[in-house]
Amino acid sequence: MITNSDLEKWQKAIQGIEAGEKDLSKEELSAFQVLKELFNNNNFESDTNSTSIKVIKDALPSHNNNRLLKAHLINFVALCENYFKDKPKIKEPEQKQEKPKPQEVKEIKQLHTVEKTQAPKKKKRNVVAIIIAAVILVIAGVVVALFGSVLFDRGIAKDLLIPVSSNGEKWGYINAKGNYVINPQFDDAGFFNDGLAKVKSGGKTGYINTKGAYIIPATFKDGTAFNDGLAFVVADGGYPTCIDKSGNTKFVFNEAEYVSVFSEGTAVFITEDGKYGFVDRAKKITTNPQFKVVGSFSEGKASFYDGEQWGYINTDGSYAINPQFDGAYQFSNGLAAIKQGTTFGYVNKDGKLVINPQFANVSSFSDGLAAAKRGNKYGYINKGEKWVIDSEFERAGDFMGGIAPVYNKGKWGFINRKGKYVINPQFKSVKNKDLVRDEFSFIQSDYYDASAFVKQFLKRYADNSFDGINASTTLLKLAGHTIYGNCVNDISPNNAICQKKIVLTPDISINEVIFYFKEPMYEYVPTYDYWGNQKGTKKGDYNFNVNTTAIAYSFSLIGKAVGKDNALAVALKTEIENLYKLQMKSAKGIHYLYQDDGKLNFAIYGSGSGIAFIVAFSKAGLEMFLREKGINF
Repeated sequence: MITNSDLEKWQKAIQGIEAGEKDLSKEELSAFQVLKELFNNNNFESDTNSTSIKVIKDALPSHNNNRLLKAHLINFVALCENYFKDKPKIKEPEQKQEKPKPQEVKEIKQLHTVEKTQAPKKKKRNVVAIIIAAVILVIAGVVVALFGSVLFDRGIAKDLLIPVSSNGEKWGYINAKGNYVINPQFDDAGFFNDGLAKVKSGGKTGYINTKGAYIIPATFKDGTAFNDGLAFVVADGGYPTCIDKSGNTKFVFNEAEYVSVFSEGTAVFITEDGKYGFVDRAKKITTNPQFKVVGSFSEGKASFYDGEQWGYINTDGSYAINPQFDGAYQFSNGLAAIKQGTTFGYVNKDGKLVINPQFANVSSFSDGLAAAKRGNKYGYINKGEKWVIDSEFERAGDFMGGIAPVYNKGKWGFINRKGKYVINPQFKSVKNKDLVRDEFSFIQSDYYDASAFVKQFLKRYADNSFDGINASTTLLKLAGHTIYGNCVNDISPNNAICQKKIVLTPDISINEVIFYFKEPMYEYVPTYDYWGNQKGTKKGDYNFNVNTTAIAYSFSLIGKAVGKDNALAVALKTEIENLYKLQMKSAKGIHYLYQDDGKLNFAIYGSGSGIAFIVAFSKAGLEMFLREKGINF
């Protein structure tokens, strides 16, 4: 069962590893590429996966100096171990006939005794009872015919709203009948919890009510779901911040690099050095960062990884179940799914196996049922280890409000507890409701200590020039520039480029500088063949007297700076505002400052894949650049 959440985790892990793959050995890189290709092709039965997983797992200690890469590798390995299976020989469970419980035997005996001693005296009464029963059955038949769907759907939550996507692009919400209640309009959407749901639109996160109206506008870079009345959000360039349902700040959690959703009064967080701990609703750290990996608390227990195996801790941090498993889910309905070798089973809160490991994959129990994989198909078992719904689905999710999402032939639908479709398969993507089992759904701090970078880079600023270049700098002067003179090449009549790495901090370097000119540096002139016919054009002589009108700097980010584009942009914006005692405007993610001619004009933006800083020597020069980005004034 590949959940949408796991797909998101897979993509994040892949991106993180690829960003730091220069630190991987050849063996690790080869194993990574093999597993990535197998996973992407849904080839989970390959014989090469276990060897490749072991290569990466054995090399984890060698990445202690790069905690972020190590965290992505741990997530990658965990997902691989969860989905790559050896081909098991499936033994069909024997259908055992249950023996009556002692109390049931006693009641049966008592019933037979009563019938034997009293039957001769109640013949007339039995006839009347039969007639009454017949009438009741007739009435019941009529009621069922008229209201059957209502009677048999009593276990289905009428107010349930489920995030779905019909086309794989926009998300909306349906009710338990499959009808849209909130039309598809969001880039991503989560379940309602505490009356609010996290949604994403235009690359920003906000929170809506059950009518689809924003209660907290979509202005954040990311956020967790609400639980216990609180959520964590991250603004561009900011720390994880705890807010209430009105959007009010409760506290700023600057100690955390990553933080998860609240569960049972605490949230998991990860520090810069990769250690896991817990924080409560009042920002009190209830368990110091000490674990290599830990899950959220559920039913008073949390799974944890000691570097070799998984176990469970209590809320005070003490061991509840010693590390002894190869994988562990959160507790739900009194049981937790664990992995031993390549198969899954379930333990109780004492750590005792109540369902022996035998399944290729499983989910947590919900509504008394859990999805389990037998062969290549999923069905549902109860806590008595019985198949309640036969294994006939390619993928399957948790029960919620009496129904569960199942997947076959490229579409998701929903079944009831009897395995019957209540919403026919029609959706490309659906969400699975489990706030606490998704152990790696963290949001990341967007704060980056950019002070050293800003200080080093803005050394180039002096009065109304930048890098010694201003409105009077000609192409001739630029060709003799001490930094860029030996690497300037034209890329168009009005633009020249210098592609040269200039290190500013250990994490940030200038990788290219583009120079804009007010007039063309050269004109194209015609060329002629032997007979005087024009055959094309070529560059004419350079005009070395043209003046620069703007400079655009691009940066490469490595290490802790990766993914901190917006934070760096905000840091530069703040310093420019301090220099000029003016506030920069913002549009389409670009911060800009207009000044009178003769003074510098600026534009700064983080694009998600890099950061750019533009210095223009006139309003017209800046407007020319901004128009290229679709901003007109």
